[in-house]
Amino acid sequence: MFSCVFCEEEWVYTTNLCENCRRLKHLKKIYRERFNETLERVLVRNIAGMDNKIEDLKLKNGIEQTDESYLKKPNTRSKKSPFNDNNILEKN
Repeated sequence: MFSCVFCEEEWVYTTNLCENCRRLKHLKKIYRERFNETLERVLVRNIAGMDNKIEDLKLKNGIEQTDESYLKKPNTRSKKSPFNDNNILEKN
């Protein structure tokens, strides 16, 4: 019993590739360079695609920020702590 040499997830008995990987290999042989181009175009995100997605989300949510203030870390905690005063545990 061996693991598939391509996906390394499935166990095979008599071949080097599992059924799914064998199908991918077959498609690669048929379509050659077109197979690679399709994978790159469909599965791999490029910078332009990521920027386009950000712009779409801004428009969808009604955000029209020209600056990059949305990238700054929000100030969510108060700088004043209730535990640094002398009256921490006042009892009534």
